[in-house]
Amino acid sequence: MKELKETLDKIYQPAGLHIHGFETEPESQDYGACRFRLDGQKIVFRVAKTTPKQSVC
Repeated sequence: MKELKETLDKIYQPAGLHIHGFETEPESQDYGACRFRLDGQKIVFRVAKTTPKQSVC
C-alpha cells in the first residue's frame, strides 16, 4: 500500500481529488490490490510484479 499512499499524497490530494469507499482485496494482497472511488469514478489499484527473466538455453 506504500505505492498507493505515495500516489495519493503526490498526485490526487494536491489536485483536490477525494477518495471514498476504500476497500482492500484480500485475495490479491500480493499486489496491494484495492478499490475506491475517486471523485465519483471507480478505481481499481494494483501494484505490478516484476517477472524474473528466464535464462535462454
